[in-house]
Amino acid sequence: MKNFGYVILGYMSLVALSFIDNGRGAVYPELLRFFSIGPDKGSLIFSLMSITSVLAYLSTSLWLPRLGPVVSTRVAMIMMAIGTYGIGAGGDFQNFDLSLVFGALAGFGFGITGITMNFMVDSGAPPFQKRRFLSGLHGAYGLSSLLAPQLLSLFLYVNLSWIHYFKFLAIPCAIVLIYSFFTHDSHHQDIKENHGTMKDAFFMNLLIGLFAGCYVASEIMVSSRIKYYLVEAHGFSEYVANNYLSYFFLFLMIGRLGFAFFRIELESKKLIIISLVSTLICFSLGEIHQIFYAMTGLFMSFCFPVIVDWISNSFPKKNHVVLGSTMSYIGVGIAIMHFIFGAIAERFGAGNAFYLFYLLNIGSIVSFFIAMSLVKRYHQNESL
Repeated sequence: MKNFGYVILGYMSLVALSFIDNGRGAVYPELLRFFSIGPDKGSLIFSLMSITSVLAYLSTSLWLPRLGPVVSTRVAMIMMAIGTYGIGAGGDFQNFDLSLVFGALAGFGFGITGITMNFMVDSGAPPFQKRRFLSGLHGAYGLSSLLAPQLLSLFLYVNLSWIHYFKFLAIPCAIVLIYSFFTHDSHHQDIKENHGTMKDAFFMNLLIGLFAGCYVASEIMVSSRIKYYLVEAHGFSEYVANNYLSYFFLFLMIGRLGFAFFRIELESKKLIIISLVSTLICFSLGEIHQIFYAMTGLFMSFCFPVIVDWISNSFPKKNHVVLGSTMSYIGVGIAIMHFIFGAIAERFGAGNAFYLFYLLNIGSIVSFFIAMSLVKRYHQNESL
């Protein structure tokens, strides 16, 4: 059933999330200096938000069937608005722990939004155009991700700080909240009827989650740490490093919008493999010139939208169940990545920590091949 109100709400909620999410990466070096903390403690602004996102994913069965995607999005926007304003308030009081508490609240809103936006776009788009709409959704993420560092630079240019930036980001959340009251929740009843556990699917869902979790963690690691890595490991100025971060998001946006506007006939599983392998090659070329680190955004761009499409096609009636499970593992993967990156950077430097990408990327490739075989076996058993 088409519901373009669903699609628009999904797009808008992702834009609001993206400005907060990518604002953390742009602000990170300044955050460390402002609070006089090291990368080990500073990484908590990422990992703690990821942990609360996981709690939202794990509790999907409690809130999604009861509230539906639209009301759930309203709750998420309220949490994100209060959370992002509170992160800035922590700066006012020079209290990093206060910023962490409000960041944790925003993180729970992130988790809810991660489920609802993908479900709404997948369910509201015309069946034969789902992959293009999902690519457009994450293209919107790329666009807002590109704008986030520039918006921060604008705040700094007019002598405002990262504190004002985070407080300002409550406004997009409020706009999405208002729009949600004009959106019809057409699929709430379907979620109630098809919600439930999947028999003998634990290891299959685990491998799907492991593959997706490793991939998303690798993307988030590059987007949130490339600026820090270039400043610390290569001595780039804040200005130049911020430009490289913008280049990454520019490539990410170009790739996702390209997939939204041009129809690609290849199967989703083939596109996923192409994305993972080409990203690995491009990242390795970063040893020759750092611009290749930014260019990984182009090859990463279409991977996650295609993952959601692959899940939707593999589990037509249970896609929200598998998606909820997958997002839980993604959240765990991101939290672990932030913790490990911070620990390695603290002890061995940012240059060595950045190589964590290889473990995540190769882990994603291996687990995807195993996941594909388990999905095939699951459907064979279901047909018996």
